[in-house]
Amino acid sequence: MAFNEVVKNLETNEKAEDFAQKCQQAGLTKETLVYLFMAQMMGTYLVELESVFKTSLIFFLEEEHGVKKDMTLGQLLKAIKNIFPVVGKELHNMINTKLRNCLAHGAFWFQGGNAFLANNSYLEDVKVIPLHELWIEFKKANIIAISLTETLLQKIKQGYFRL
Repeated sequence: MAFNEVVKNLETNEKAEDFAQKCQQAGLTKETLVYLFMAQMMGTYLVELESVFKTSLIFFLEEEHGVKKDMTLGQLLKAIKNIFPVVGKELHNMINTKLRNCLAHGAFWFQGGNAFLANNSYLEDVKVIPLHELWIEFKKANIIAISLTETLLQKIKQGYFRL
């Protein structure tokens, strides 16, 4: 919800300027706003992948198929691919695990409107992408997380889980 509220204030150049001017009155520069927004989006992105996405999938999978509740996201995606190859491939394509790993391990930085995403903690194989492309990746994960949450809520209401 916080992500979507902030995005509403940035939908057009006029709205973004107005928002920035109001925040400047509180002592926040445009640069600070961008970094705050990016930090909030990164945190939400990681929580959505690790908590919402992973937890939602574990609810629907059974342990006798090799799925364990303490698996990492990467391990879970690999297990799903082994159980359901077509679905597993689609899930893996939906979730940008390289981006997740880069952000979770602090192998990134921002400069001049771009995100620099390294392949590892030695900052090797750096990929440069504009910030708006990074925002799009975050929003994709947000949509997936909302969909999974809504699906779980519907299943709970239908009595699918015994709570």
